Amino acid sequence: MSETNNMINSHSLPECSICKSEGSLIYTKLNDRLFGTSGKWNIKKCNNKDCGQLWLDPMPNIEDIGKAYENYYTHDAIASNIIPFLRPFEKGYLALRFGYDENVSFLQKMAGLFIYLLPTEKAEIDYSVLYFSKKEIGKLLDIGCGNGSFISRMKNLGWKVEGIDFDSKAVNYCNERGLDVKCGDLAQQNFENDCYDVITINHVIEHVPDAGQLIEECYRILKPGGCLVIATPNTESWIHKTIFKENYFSLDPPRHLFLFNRKNLTTLFKRAGFKPKYVKTTIRNEFYVYAGSKHIKKTGYFKMGQEKLPKSTKLMGKFIQLLGWFIMPFNKDSGGEVVVKAYK
Repeated sequence: MSETNNMINSHSLPECSICKSEGSLIYTKLNDRLFGTSGKWNIKKCNNKDCGQLWLDPMPNIEDIGKAYENYYTHDAIASNIIPFLRPFEKGYLALRFGYDENVSFLQKMAGLFIYLLPTEKAEIDYSVLYFSKKEIGKLLDIGCGNGSFISRMKNLGWKVEGIDFDSKAVNYCNERGLDVKCGDLAQQNFENDCYDVITINHVIEHVPDAGQLIEECYRILKPGGCLVIATPNTESWIHKTIFKENYFSLDPPRHLFLFNRKNLTTLFKRAGFKPKYVKTTIRNEFYVYAGSKHIKKTGYFKMGQEKLPKSTKLMGKFIQLLGWFIMPFNKDSGGEVVVKAYK
């Protein structure tokens, strides 16, 4: 493909999409540090202190943004961040913490207690089921399901699962694994009102041109009392604001169009009619984000899914993740990602 054909056309976006306040440039002339898409990108921050959304300005045109996903990681399987020797303890922990106790022995449950002593691994396993217990099992739709790892796990735990993804390669990968996944965005599916018990949007909303519209559509198709869970990078993360800044892995231009925090996500949920049960930040992804950010700061790029991390980086990543756990009681906005769980 020629350089001209690979270019992403863009347009100016001077105002915040949530509160319509003006923004100030905080980072300029950023390139695609993960997959090498052409172009330079600026990031603005909303001047409204009660909002603080970050966004790309210039903003990629919708018809061109697919060029940034041609080698995106959702095409393939992704390894978990859980330390391998702890895998045998995971099943017992899920039985104790969330009630997924089918075919789990007493000894396995006792072994699962060990996970409670490891906050970094506990955060990863809690996130692997997005904090849903066995009591909540129902019909689940995962928007932007990628390689299907989440819905596959939930299906094995007894949930009735479906997925949507705009990436045809990811959809084919899921369908080959026997998962019910459709191609396109949510609006294109024309779902009936009140048809899902749970909807999950896991690190997807930052890729969406109109997050408010997406949340409103989720409200429409959820059953009364249904739950929407969204996880997304947190702009207020301490390692973003104090360590890496413009080299922060989760900025990810040009794929991350908008970036959020607890305040502005709460605004979007309430505007759509949802009642948030909790809005919190987590340390779950600090290990990998630290590793990626460090490599970007040092070399200007990070080949996602291909880099062989040195042991020193892995150890420091775990230390940073654990440090984040100690910081969080004193700064509830410090975690690397925001998780919102809200009900219709």
